[in-house]
Amino acid sequence: SGVSSALPLLLSGVSSALPLLSGVSSALPLLLSGVSSALPLLSGVSSALPLLLSGVSSALPLLSGVSSALPLLLSGVSSALPLLSGVSSALPLLLSGVSSALPLLSGVSSALPLLLSGVSSALPLLSGVSSALPLLLSGVSSALPLLSGVSSALPLLLSGVSSALPLLSGVSSALPLLLSGVSSALPLLSGVSSALPLLLSGVSSALPLLSGVSSALPL
Repeated sequence: SGVSSALPLLLSGVSSALPLLSGVSSALPLLLSGVSSALPLLSGVSSALPLLLSGVSSALPLLSGVSSALPLLLSGVSSALPLLSGVSSALPLLLSGVSSALPLLSGVSSALPLLLSGVSSALPLLSGVSSALPLLLSGVSSALPLLSGVSSALPLLLSGVSSALPLLSGVSSALPLLLSGVSSALPLLSGVSSALPLLLSGVSSALPLLSGVSSALPL
């Protein structure tokens, strides 16, 4: 009686499950076609697995080297952090220096045309100098024998100067006596200069007497 009372519920569950089973049975071809199309991919993955595993095994020493180098790398980064902080603190000074140097650079850039015009105007002078260089060098080469003659005459000249030095020392020692004699003779010269008018007037008054004497000489 329990089975007979459960049969309607069982049949209603089976009848409600039949559309689901029909959906599963209609989806089975699509599922099987998907599995069959995925089988070459799975075979490719299975054939690539040895290469992948060998690559991972060959990369393991590199990973171990990287892991062993990580402490050195981190210590280098930590030691470089004060340098980076110094650079970051120096950046405002550097930028202010660059900004203060910009007027100088602008002045240099504005002076460049004047400088280039000066160079271009000096080029004919330089060409003249370069054309005069052969004449100058030929003049120097022709003057070299004269310079060698001067250099050979220098010992004679120096010996003459050295022999004249005692005479110059004697003159320099005699100069005070000479100057004192001149200074003592100055009153005599002033007396002579004051006596000259009297002397000349005496000579002029004696000229008639001399003429009379000269006329009396034949007699």
